[in-house]
Amino acid sequence: MGASRGAKPAEVYGFVGWIVSTVAFVAYLAWAYVPEASLVREGIAYFPDKSWALAIPAGLCWAIASAYFAYDAVNRAMVPPLNSRTLVQDEYTTSTDHVAPWHGRDDAIPPLIDIPIRTVNAVLHLHQTPLQG
Repeated sequence: MGASRGAKPAEVYGFVGWIVSTVAFVAYLAWAYVPEASLVREGIAYFPDKSWALAIPAGLCWAIASAYFAYDAVNRAMVPPLNSRTLVQDEYTTSTDHVAPWHGRDDAIPPLIDIPIRTVNAVLHLHQTPLQG
């Protein structure tokens, strides 16, 4: 009744993008591997220097690697220091001071508590075991 027929716009854009990228890649390979004399003979008189056939992929690889390291550096710069005041506990925090004693029985399940943020940061960022810090 109200069912629409035909392809959705996202499907059409995806197909057109696939076709365009395939044609562009084939043109790139033709430009990179076909001798210049053959290109001129076919009527293609203006094209970049062949050295760009190596410079473009090398530049893309460098950009991807740089973006990876830049992303990691920005994330590391945004992490607050281990003694920051933003790493505090609130009224919902359950610490070992507010739970009943566990008595360390081997067959018992330990109580559910929040691990102090200093311990978490020491283990994750300083690579210490909980007993060292």
